[in-house]
Amino acid sequence: MKKLLCFLSVSLAASGTSALCEAASDAAPVSGGGMGIAGAFIPVIVVGIVAIFIWFKAARNMAGIAADKGYTERKWFHYCFWLGLVGILMVCAMPDKKRH
Repeated sequence: MKKLLCFLSVSLAASGTSALCEAASDAAPVSGGGMGIAGAFIPVIVVGIVAIFIWFKAARNMAGIAADKGYTERKWFHYCFWLGLVGILMVCAMPDKKRH
């Protein structure tokens, strides 16, 4: 914060904050001020959990579509969940067993 104030005072050419700039440059660096490695992974974990939840819902919906076409729901849920887009395209390309 002091360095920001120092930068602003220099850029605005204010004469009363030169002591603040000297104090900011003489201050010892603060240790442990960052997020750390554990804090950096928390957003990654949250995004991963949300992505898995969304993918689970999509696979479940595609398994329902496969069941409507006359195929086993559990089998096609696993295809869609583990194979991803390939599984979804497989469900879209399946012929309808009930209509035939």
